[in-house]
Amino acid sequence: MNVKFLGTCILTASLLFSAAAQAQSAPDYASIIEQAHQKYKSNHDGKVADYIPALASYSPNNFAITLATVEGKIYQTGDVTKAFPMESLSKVFTLALAMEQRGPQEVLDKLGANATGLPFNSGLAVELTQGAPENPLVNAGAMSTVSLIAAKDKTDRWNNILNNLSAWADSSLSVNEPVFQSEMETNQHNQALAMLMNSYRSFYGVSSQGRGKILPPPVFGGYHR
Repeated sequence: MNVKFLGTCILTASLLFSAAAQAQSAPDYASIIEQAHQKYKSNHDGKVADYIPALASYSPNNFAITLATVEGKIYQTGDVTKAFPMESLSKVFTLALAMEQRGPQEVLDKLGANATGLPFNSGLAVELTQGAPENPLVNAGAMSTVSLIAAKDKTDRWNNILNNLSAWADSSLSVNEPVFQSEMETNQHNQALAMLMNSYRSFYGVSSQGRGKILPPPVFGGYHR
């Protein structure tokens, strides 16, 4: 009994010291992101995107950093209360939803995971692969990703995507109407990509009647908090 008791005490002490050591070695994330913000907030390289006219109205001075740890702690600094349009960033979270619903292997088989070696909105990349997106984070691949989202119709698909984005953001996101309208007026290239992808049957959604009709994915505007 004494040996067992001694062994239990040693194990308990070991665990306590281990936890204390981990706590002491945890990075000071708040200071780290504050230092990064101070270092880069005066960097004015590049410019605000203007190929979608409404995006040009956003200030290049807006700069925020948010860090979420695996323990669920949130660290923020900078312009965290200002609205930022969510453009291609949304591709990552819609891809995650497709993987959750379809499984990673089906998503990999249908969307690929290779760099195209061409611009993100390249039609040539679609032609060279005969409609195989190769990459879910280029525009053609992102459209194909949207078509993988389980839904009974396009409205249901949109709601599933928006609810998923809101869940990831832990906030109720909404459509940024000025950006959405600006995109709809200038998205002819993306419409062409969608038609090209559809011609190769690289959209996988089906109609609510189950007849196998391809449903083109909805066109996104911006989001904001």
